[in-house]
Amino acid sequence: MARGYLITTEVESLIVQVYHEHPKKWKAREIRNVVRSILREKSKDNPGLLLKLTTGWPSLGSVHRILTDHKEPKGNSKSSILSVDRPWRLAALSKSDYFIPSEALPLVMEAHKKEMAKDNWLTIREALWMGRLYTLIEPKELVYDWAFLYALWEMIADSKGESFDSSDLDSELIKDVYYARREMRPIELWGIAEKYGDDPEKLKELNLPAEEVDEIIHFRGVQKEQEKEFEDERKHKAKR
Repeated sequence: MARGYLITTEVESLIVQVYHEHPKKWKAREIRNVVRSILREKSKDNPGLLLKLTTGWPSLGSVHRILTDHKEPKGNSKSSILSVDRPWRLAALSKSDYFIPSEALPLVMEAHKKEMAKDNWLTIREALWMGRLYTLIEPKELVYDWAFLYALWEMIADSKGESFDSSDLDSELIKDVYYARREMRPIELWGIAEKYGDDPEKLKELNLPAEEVDEIIHFRGVQKEQEKEFEDERKHKAKR
């Protein structure tokens, strides 16, 4: 990485977030390419972004380092990370330090259901943040987005043995409740594009929530498959 470049918490969280979305498929090189593409897109709307972040495009070496730190936490926090970053389950409520208000549980279980549908999992850490944030955020469908970001930044701090400073996220939450949704959407679209072999830039042009984009692309795929089967059957009948 070029001298003087600093991988900030924002960029580091983006790298870990991409990994979190595709831990079984994407390696460091693929993650770096996605992160660079997302940063390039952001810099088009905000030319001063890279200067503000005091970073260049993350190098392959820096991505490797960050992923290694993420998988192998440092310091005395290792045991706590292994516990709070395990998949969420209701039995976690039996631990006194894993308190979630009963009013927040429907939101937690809905997020749990959505993550399972994506062959992923809601972590205990994310569920705990949902319990802390659910009364602060409207509309409620944004609670998981914010919980994901708070949990991610906290996890990065823990992996370094540092105290978690939420000041930047707090400021964004106060200014714009949709900030977290915008931060997550590009990564979700990259995942959908990879899933269906589509172009992420074209998916972005749909200007729809990621879940709706997934449904549309899936439906298009089903239509194409049906059209292909119909055409194959027509050709088969014609030969007879």
